[in-house]
Amino acid sequence: MGLSGRRIPTAAPAEVGRSKQGLSLADTVRHAISLWRPHASLAAVLLAMLAVPQGYKAFFAYSQRLIVDGGILGGDRALLLRVVAGLALGFVLAGAAQFFADYLRARAGAAIINRVREQMFLHLQDLSMGFFVRARAGDLVARFTSDLADVQKSLTTRVVDAAFALLGLAINLPLAFALEWRLALVMLIGLPLVGVGTRLFGGAAAAARYRLKQEEGAMAATVQENVRAQAVIKVYGLAGWVRDRFAAQLKSLRKRLIQEDFLAEVVGTSSSLGVLAVQVLVLGVGPIWR
Repeated sequence: MGLSGRRIPTAAPAEVGRSKQGLSLADTVRHAISLWRPHASLAAVLLAMLAVPQGYKAFFAYSQRLIVDGGILGGDRALLLRVVAGLALGFVLAGAAQFFADYLRARAGAAIINRVREQMFLHLQDLSMGFFVRARAGDLVARFTSDLADVQKSLTTRVVDAAFALLGLAINLPLAFALEWRLALVMLIGLPLVGVGTRLFGGAAAAARYRLKQEEGAMAATVQENVRAQAVIKVYGLAGWVRDRFAAQLKSLRKRLIQEDFLAEVVGTSSSLGVLAVQVLVLGVGPIWR
């Protein structure tokens, strides 16, 4: 029951069930590709810019071997100077390319998220009056504001980060095989360990994120309703009841926040531990083939 005396209906069970199902990873990738397709030329330039810092990282790692083995231990000062000059020039080029890539990412992200907003708004105009009777204004407003921040991360930031990581693999794996194919093979075999955390906890983290958004939407609706009903609250002395009601919502929201934040951190930490496990594996196996 709302403060104004009108009951605030909730979504039908069938609708809630459908919304909780969400999209699979394959569906998300296909949807992201469809949104990036109108910006294919920009995406191509972005990938080219991202390849520069990744190439520099590979050169930086290989240069340490050249500096120590050839320049310092080998006494080749000319080689040492060439490598240092190459590192300095590469640093400038990689930095400039990274800044330009950041700009392109922001430009693509703005265009994509505005297209999503436009599609949502046009869809909103086609919905029936029954939907607007059931829906809460706070939930709808949240879909166009805070919820889209997560959508933007999924469709732009994380897509670009994934492309950056794949470029790193494409550049570093051939170099690793050229330097020591057996260690490179161990590293390649151990790569699935990096994704274990996402496979184990990704679904739970996404579900927790969805429940948190539902709680935040309910809280936003409560605040909006409270502002509209201030006259009723003051006339009938409902301030204490309103505070208790909001405190109960905050208590529930706190649990959701802890659960969502913890699971999100678990996914990231598991991936980091997977990378560390691969490094330990390579270091442990390496001395055997020396």
